Amino acid sequence: MSYNEHILGELKYGQGIFREAIIKFRSLEGRRVLYYSHDDPDGITSAVLMTKIFKKLDIDYEIYLPETYELERFRVEEAVAKTKRPFDALIVTDKGTQERFDTYTEIIKDIIIIDHHFIQGMPKKCLVFHPQIQCSCSHLVHMILTGLGMREDYDDFLNLIGLKGDWTIDPVRDFAAEFVQPFVDEVKPNFAGLFRKTRGDTWFDIKQDGITCTLSQITEFLHALCGGGFQFFYNDRDKSLQNLNQPFFTSNILNNMRKNISKVKKISTLKNFIDILPDKKTALKIWNFYRSDWEKAKVLVDSTAPVGDFGLVKIFLYIGNQIPLIPMLGSVKLNELAKRYNCEDAVLVMVNLEKNKNIHFSMRALTDKVHVGKICNNLATRLQKRFNDCEQITGGGHPTAGECKIRRTDIPLLVCIKEFMDILNKMYNFSKQQTLEEEDKKQAFELGLEYLKIKMP
Repeated sequence: MSYNEHILGELKYGQGIFREAIIKFRSLEGRRVLYYSHDDPDGITSAVLMTKIFKKLDIDYEIYLPETYELERFRVEEAVAKTKRPFDALIVTDKGTQERFDTYTEIIKDIIIIDHHFIQGMPKKCLVFHPQIQCSCSHLVHMILTGLGMREDYDDFLNLIGLKGDWTIDPVRDFAAEFVQPFVDEVKPNFAGLFRKTRGDTWFDIKQDGITCTLSQITEFLHALCGGGFQFFYNDRDKSLQNLNQPFFTSNILNNMRKNISKVKKISTLKNFIDILPDKKTALKIWNFYRSDWEKAKVLVDSTAPVGDFGLVKIFLYIGNQIPLIPMLGSVKLNELAKRYNCEDAVLVMVNLEKNKNIHFSMRALTDKVHVGKICNNLATRLQKRFNDCEQITGGGHPTAGECKIRRTDIPLLVCIKEFMDILNKMYNFSKQQTLEEEDKKQAFELGLEYLKIKMP
């Protein structure tokens, strides 16, 4: 099945939401929208694709790439308060799916959510395009763009970055999630150089065995430029970067490269990509800071220890103080730990007290038997209830990658670790029982013990 056939099939035989999304975007032609996207490679490529749709439909828009994953209500209220012209719609991409978005319709009635993350609650008053299948947000926006008849070769390049940035494809292992396979098969000949395997490692390589590919290298480079969704910014390292907004800098680079599509299609090395960057000097400055931090931090994570087993899944824990690039380092270290302890299924939990005294839980897994996105969401939910704060405490993610961030300096690290250990202890106890009652199985599954394979209603 070709990608175009896949799109036509979704329009004709899909759940109907995709068709509704196409109709909704056409209805916004010539109108005004408020738009938010995540500030990681998938969110930024989604934003570049989305802004093309806006321009093609003559939609007047305001775009924001805030530093938090989940979109807080106050941001929408502030944007509406300061605008001179009202917004006809609010569009949100790659920033989670939560029931509380329904309350945002009190501010802007028409809301479109495009997302692929673990659902933390389904809004009923919003149009939600979420196939609930492994993909990236860039792919969902690319589908809409294609359904609107706007697709060009450069859009395929952007989508490949988004797919790689959210682990949906792995050219090194010749893997692509089933939902995106038709797209990958179709565009691979056009961008053969991106699929070129080479020596080296990036944190986007699932297995750290010395083999990577050009697409992984480019995605890591862009990840460094934008701060990776983790706000690893370098404004304090160099005067020329003092007022630079790295996510917008990255999106501007990707927007401006559109005119060089002939050169983009010939890229087969990271150097090829860097050589055609619009602001190569600034980009390399950020990249060099990133690489320097990477080398320094690699040594600091060696004190990781195994803390338990959930079935055949071994759990490792690391607690650090002001360690840069922790989430990315985790993917590399997890492979090292799996080799050292001779375990195929492993999860690494990293807890970092950041420079600004915020607390960051980052989790990586080599398996989907334990859903770390659920663990992060459960931790965030516990802390939100305890401190009555759904905006400064956020958490969620995917089966193999999850984050929980506590952006309040008055919440002690000890309290956060205790709440996390309570969750871990419950999971451990469930995993050690020979048999479980149906209610216990349901609770264990909700906590993240995916290997139970329980059927939910």
